[in-house]
Amino acid sequence: MPADIQIVLTTSTSIYTGRGILAGLVASTTAATGGVLTIYDETSPRTPIFQATVKPTDPPLILFFADRFAPRFNTGCLVDISGTLYVNVWAAAR
Repeated sequence: MPADIQIVLTTSTSIYTGRGILAGLVASTTAATGGVLTIYDETSPRTPIFQATVKPTDPPLILFFADRFAPRFNTGCLVDISGTLYVNVWAAAR
């Protein structure tokens, strides 16, 4: 079973392989247009498990999920960043 992960991202990437949960995230931007953060269960076709728009006029988006409410993924966790975002993501094996 993979270990828990905390990672800082500025581009789209797969961060986890296997079953797990999205434990939390922090996202912010300084770009005038902001960006969209979408997190997928890495299935084909991809299944979105979380999506949020982040604007430079808003405070940072900070979310930590209680275990029973955490979005779950089965195949893996893909973080898709559209625009200019700075994202910290926490994922855990389950």
